[in-house]
Amino acid sequence: METDVEKFQKTSKLRRKACASTQVLSEVTGVSYSQYGVKDTIPHLNAILSYPIEVYVVRSDTVRTAAEYARDYGILPYDDIHIASAIEHDAQNTLSADQDLDKIDLIIRIDPLEYKRENNQR
Repeated sequence: METDVEKFQKTSKLRRKACASTQVLSEVTGVSYSQYGVKDTIPHLNAILSYPIEVYVVRSDTVRTAAEYARDYGILPYDDIHIASAIEHDAQNTLSADQDLDKIDLIIRIDPLEYKRENNQR
């Protein structure tokens, strides 16, 4: 049976720059634990980190800017941090299933279910 790391590495054939904030990594492990009952989230985290991505630390200035986005765009906390981090690191194309991010005209949300790899395979 294929491991989580092996499954994730298959997607590494993409030729795009990828990044994530520490907030994203924290949320992935939190959701895996609370919504899917995954008690040991380390394999999931290792799968993500096996991909050549840049991980950005969420700084206090990012959180301040995020609060402004929450106020100005009517988005929820955590979503605002994702937006602020993406803009701070020039990552306007954001892979997310969260449709609330469509309210933000500063980024382009790409639904993971509709995302196609460069070779046009799903």
